Amino acid sequence: MAALSARPATPRPAHRFAAAGAVLLAGGLGALVAAGQTRPPYIIGGVVGTAVGLLLLAPLVIAGAGRIARFMPVATRLALRDLARYRARSGAALAAIGLAVGIAAVVALGAGVSVAKAAAPTGGNLPADQIVVWVAAEALQGPVPALTAAQAGTAEAQADAIAAELHATSALPLQATVNPAAPQESGGRQVVQMAQPHATTVGGRPGTVYRSAEAVPLFLATPELLQRYGIDPATVAADTDIITSRTDLGGYDLIPGRNAGRHPKIQHADLPVYTSLPTAMITQHAVGTLHLSPVAAGWLIRAPKVITPKQIERAETLARAAGLSVESRPTGAA
Repeated sequence: MAALSARPATPRPAHRFAAAGAVLLAGGLGALVAAGQTRPPYIIGGVVGTAVGLLLLAPLVIAGAGRIARFMPVATRLALRDLARYRARSGAALAAIGLAVGIAAVVALGAGVSVAKAAAPTGGNLPADQIVVWVAAEALQGPVPALTAAQAGTAEAQADAIAAELHATSALPLQATVNPAAPQESGGRQVVQMAQPHATTVGGRPGTVYRSAEAVPLFLATPELLQRYGIDPATVAADTDIITSRTDLGGYDLIPGRNAGRHPKIQHADLPVYTSLPTAMITQHAVGTLHLSPVAAGWLIRAPKVITPKQIERAETLARAAGLSVESRPTGAA
């Protein structure tokens, strides 16, 4: 009788797969959200999970569409009831369409991630979303001017104003160290640096001079600066002098004055690779041992997005009003 009726057999319920399909669909969508368009493994796993989840849930979805067909116009009603009548084949077709769209999405998102990684700056002086407001005319390459309390307060207020213009949450103070016993330069006080020594002859006697072109400026390892780069002060050894990410400072000396240097104890940490950010920091231990004094060097400002040339121009105008300077990533730099 079933054969003579020319009617297809009633499809077996797919409820046993509904739970697995729902879990895979939810997990796939969650992975896509967690990927943030930057993690290819999450993107691929999310698309595959979503497609398999749709494959398992497609028969139930089509059956539900058949039940609401009565409220649709005639053409739509016929199409939906036809889909529901052959839900096994319709479900497979729907899943195949979803998988094809998913593959296209994986290719597009993967290409976007690759382009973004290729376009992201990996070196240079600063990231595109950060600027430094310097007290000196240029970074720590020259003497740092000695500021009075009133001048320091004005400079800090202007740095905060620049941070507000860029919609940054705060301006992170950057400090250098100076040797109070060392003679002052004409433009200010010479900051403590690390430089590579080489033997020479001074006045007929063996001596040591330092290559200033290869000097590495040092930032004071304040708790705020350590926190910015995820360094726990408890992990810094008590006798450490320098914290750095550089691996080429083994032959460098710590220069607290003009011609006196000593070999410091170095501890390596994961610090930025940008040349104007702290690639080397001097610890409080070294400051106390060498009887150094901290001085304001500048403020590091990080904006929530890439800083535009117009914003940089505005920041430079505000900085000049307080006798400060602004360093940013050159426009168009890769």
